[in-house]
Amino acid sequence: MTRHLMIALFAALLLASCSQSAKDRAAKIEKIETELKESSAKSIADTAKVRLLLKEYCGYIKAFPTDTQTVVYMMKSAKFYDFMSAPDSALYYYSAAYAQFPAFPKANVALFSEAYIYANEKHDFPKAETLYKEYISKYPNTSLAKTVKLELDNLGLTPDQIMAKIDSIKSIKDSLSTAKK
Repeated sequence: MTRHLMIALFAALLLASCSQSAKDRAAKIEKIETELKESSAKSIADTAKVRLLLKEYCGYIKAFPTDTQTVVYMMKSAKFYDFMSAPDSALYYYSAAYAQFPAFPKANVALFSEAYIYANEKHDFPKAETLYKEYISKYPNTSLAKTVKLELDNLGLTPDQIMAKIDSIKSIKDSLSTAKK
């Protein structure tokens, strides 16, 4: 009986140390984030601190793959990588956040961001189209849905082609307006 009690106590201590470890890691991440914000406010780019933060995010994600904070760190990692022009890494984290945490309130943002990177950075228009259509199918009433439809309408077009398209539409509207008078 005492042996079972000892095993149960050990298991409880082990679980408590794991949750404490998650709290400790989250606190360390928060401290680094705060330091980065302070550096940014002073217009100081601290790339070493960004690399450290990304390493901490990755460590947390690996150590606690089902924790609710994990998806937040995935999204933050993706944003940093996207900002640093590392689309493959950004895609990895957006895709993982969307796939592993479909109930996350910002899962739609992860899907949109993934499609946007495929369209505008990777120029993989078929993949972007597939993801945008999935977005419209799953999230037709979100604030981003209008943007997604616009992205789909202009997928693969250069800025000059988009401007020509707008001018053409404007010209048609002007003609219709003149004809009504």
